[in-house]
Amino acid sequence: MTSKACPACGSRMIDAPDAPGAWGCTSCGGVWAGISAANRAASILDPAVRQLADAAAQNAASTTSRARSAQVRSCPDCRAPLAPRELAAVSLDVCREHGTWFDRGELQRVAHERLGTKTANDDDPKSARWKPDTGTELAADLAIGAVALFFSILSD
Repeated sequence: MTSKACPACGSRMIDAPDAPGAWGCTSCGGVWAGISAANRAASILDPAVRQLADAAAQNAASTTSRARSAQVRSCPDCRAPLAPRELAAVSLDVCREHGTWFDRGELQRVAHERLGTKTANDDDPKSARWKPDTGTELAADLAIGAVALFFSILSD
């Protein structure tokens, strides 16, 4: 198990066996999706990574979201400054070489916007964007969403 420092609060993050390449912060509830660029987009939308994000958010020591500070965050792998990227009306922090940082609840919002699937933060199954997480339609949405997310993160 590799230990990483949280880019947001500096606490030690934990990894999950069901979500290789992803770490959750038990202090602030954020998630580092740190995988190769080729696999990054698909893993962000992977149900195991979304479950890690849900668990980190629900079990965070802090129950309030922290406001984004003016301080530049650093990649937990190379310590280079993370670059801000806007995706699905969410401001993410990205290292082109190592991964993407999601503050508490951001991964769920991005997945919801990109896939239209129900997340832990969306309890209204009558919503026009909600679809059940079953069948080939979801698999197609995952593939399309992963490709779109991959190119939007790597653009610029």
